[in-house]
Amino acid sequence: MVTDFAIITDIARKVCLDKILHITDLHASEFTEAEAGKMPPNRLAYIEIRRTHWAGGRSFVSAEALPMLIDYAKEIEADLILMTGDMLDFPSEANLGLMEACIKASAVPVLYITGNHDWSYADDYHTEAAAATYLSRVDAISHCVDHAAIYEDDTVLVCAVDSGLDRIREETLAVYLTSARRAKAMGKALILALHVPIHVETLVEDTVRVWKRELTIGEGAFGADDPATMAFYNAVTEESDLAPDMVIAGHVHFDHEDVFPNGIPQYITDIACGGHCRVLTLIPAESR
Repeated sequence: MVTDFAIITDIARKVCLDKILHITDLHASEFTEAEAGKMPPNRLAYIEIRRTHWAGGRSFVSAEALPMLIDYAKEIEADLILMTGDMLDFPSEANLGLMEACIKASAVPVLYITGNHDWSYADDYHTEAAAATYLSRVDAISHCVDHAAIYEDDTVLVCAVDSGLDRIREETLAVYLTSARRAKAMGKALILALHVPIHVETLVEDTVRVWKRELTIGEGAFGADDPATMAFYNAVTEESDLAPDMVIAGHVHFDHEDVFPNGIPQYITDIACGGHCRVLTLIPAESR
């Protein structure tokens, strides 16, 4: 049974009425016997350990939480299911099939962006071979172009960007900037979604406490020496027409809320493998 839902209501800056279910870090760890028979022993031993770890002693394994969460989205009449990466702990055929089937079966639109685990195993972590073999397959499931995916309706534009490499690629920056300009020109709320969250001091404190190290991108963090990442960071956190109305992220495995220097909030959601999610309801500004 799915438990511990975090319910957050946000006042959007633009006129809108949308309900978003945020799911992140499912870490699905499924594999078939046929796949297991073809794996080197070290890989098989590792993913068996991961499957047990992400079950966390619960009565369901991580993959079984996904259909429950998707059913919950229908139950609450969500307008969008937003998945921000590490939905797969590794790109087995079973995991890829699970994600594709659940997205196709969902009665609610799904926007999915990859994290740092979805497309590689630990023994070929982020290698060129892993990217060539699996990244395009995951992107096909998520409908990503230039490592970004877009959802748009009459009142809101959600731009999901891949930060799973601890940086933002130049082509992905271009997608975000184009999306920001479009949202502003059309008077729509702009939501930025990504896996690795954006640097802000209050988040660093909690991340170091839990992980003993920095796990964000931006100034003083990962990508600080990368021009595209820093251009992205500045656009999001400074007073600018390119800033979003809110940021939604995952990666650090705990619930967190903070605010950038420009007043834009960032929401991070706990792990979906434990049945966690976050509901964000965007309310018309004039109704406050």
